[in-house]
Amino acid sequence: MSHSLQDLAVLHPEGWAAMLALGEHRTLAPQAVVFADREPGWHLFVVKAGLIEILKETAPGIELRLAILEAGAVFGEGALFEDSLRSATARSFKEVELIEIPVTALREYLASNPAFALDFYRLLCGRLHRIMADLDADLKTLHRRLTNA
Repeated sequence: MSHSLQDLAVLHPEGWAAMLALGEHRTLAPQAVVFADREPGWHLFVVKAGLIEILKETAPGIELRLAILEAGAVFGEGALFEDSLRSATARSFKEVELIEIPVTALREYLASNPAFALDFYRLLCGRLHRIMADLDADLKTLHRRLTNA
């Protein structure tokens, strides 16, 4: 089984192309906000070129960079699963080209293409599993540092 969402382009080239065709191309200048923390999420995004940084404000005026995403990365997928607010801010690091896919169109596409949907959801779950494993390792390191301080 593949390990990244970009691998969908290899597993399902026609499905990947069809998914991308659901969206609109956008070009953003450096430091442009794609979406802000606590905003409603109505789109999933694919980075075509450039870099996106995912940020979380930990205190007023203090941002923690959670990730830098490169071409091929998919982000904003939380909007697929629930109609809730964004959990972080996404901002262009450099000039970036994105594909912005409406969640309603993507849900319909996934419902009508079960093989593609299954691999799509498996890869999302795998990414979540890796994030949780990294968080667990970071928390254990923090605990050791605090215990030995």
